[in-house]
Amino acid sequence: MRVRIPGTTHIPIPAWMVGLRMRLTYIYEVIIAIGVVWCIKSSPRSVQSRCRRSSKASNRSSSSSSSSSSSSSGNSIVVVVVVVEVVEVVIVVVVVAVVAVEVVVVVVVVVVVVVVVVVVAVVVGVVVDGDVIA
Repeated sequence: MRVRIPGTTHIPIPAWMVGLRMRLTYIYEVIIAIGVVWCIKSSPRSVQSRCRRSSKASNRSSSSSSSSSSSSSGNSIVVVVVVVEVVEVVIVVVVVAVVAVEVVVVVVVVVVVVVVVVVVAVVVGVVVDGDVIA
C-alpha cells in the first residue's frame, strides 16, 4: 500500500502494518461469527431441551433443578456475549492504533521531506548568490 502526496514520490506504508490490520479485521469477524453461532445454539428452546435431557439422564424430576440449570445456562450466554463484546472493543482499539501509527509514519516522512527541501533551498541559495535568502 502506498500513499500519494502531491509533489512528492510515493511514500510506502510498511507491509506489516497493512497485514496486521487485515489480520485483526479477520479475527474480529471470526469472533463475531462464533458469538452469533453460540447465541443461536443457546436459544431458550435448546437450553430447555438440554436441561430436560440432563434431568432425565440423572433421574432428577424436580422442577427446581431444571430451573436452576436453565438459569446457569442463561448466565453463561450473557458471559459469552460480554466476553465477545470486550474482545471486539480491544480489536477495534488495536486497529485504530495501527492506523494511527500509519498516519504518524506518513507525517514523519512529510516533515523529513520538507526539511530536506528547505535545507537544499538554503544551500542552493548560498552557493548561487553567495547570500542566504530569508
